[in-house]
Amino acid sequence: LTRMTLRISIVLLMFVSSIAQAQTWTSVPRFPGGARSGAIMFAIGDSLFVCGGERSDGTTDSDFYVYAPDSKYWMQEIFTKEEGGSQPFTRALGVSIVIGGQAYVGLGCKRTTQGIEALSDWWQFDPKTGVWTRLADLPGTACDQPYAFAIGSIGYVGGGTNTGGGNLTNFYSYDPVAAKWTGLSVPSFGAMTDAASFALGKYGYVACGSKGY
Repeated sequence: LTRMTLRISIVLLMFVSSIAQAQTWTSVPRFPGGARSGAIMFAIGDSLFVCGGERSDGTTDSDFYVYAPDSKYWMQEIFTKEEGGSQPFTRALGVSIVIGGQAYVGLGCKRTTQGIEALSDWWQFDPKTGVWTRLADLPGTACDQPYAFAIGSIGYVGGGTNTGGGNLTNFYSYDPVAAKWTGLSVPSFGAMTDAASFALGKYGYVACGSKGY
């Protein structure tokens, strides 16, 4: 994408930390799908999943891979979807969260003949069946580079950048049981894009990122 200039092959580095041993990084087999930026990653159980991203020629990737740490083996997954819509992983700079053994993936952007288009679609992935199901779209402005995290059974998505490049202050919760988005108060830090985000215990954390370009 025009906002990103560096693309590298995904190199997994396994980080091991415990009281009994030194903290170490260990290189594991390279991602076989080729160099890209803005890919989406999530882990369910003992498997790591990687999808989407963008090539150095501007092409939006539409492949999907799973990595098994025990066997140190990559495998390309076959796309299966339950209902209409574009392929869930033809995108870059989207987000993913995992709740109850299911992954929820969406937003981000893709390149079209008119330029870069921000996305608002939202999908559920069931690793047991391999099926992707399209859910209700994000009700606010379509965006790429948002932040997201899950606390308990609820997911949270906020910020990001719209198609015109404006940074967003939107903040939503997503309840997968009710399949419902709820708008929440704007966070005190306001607009935020391309931030790091995660959850620990009952708290979500958002760090770094950008207020604009």
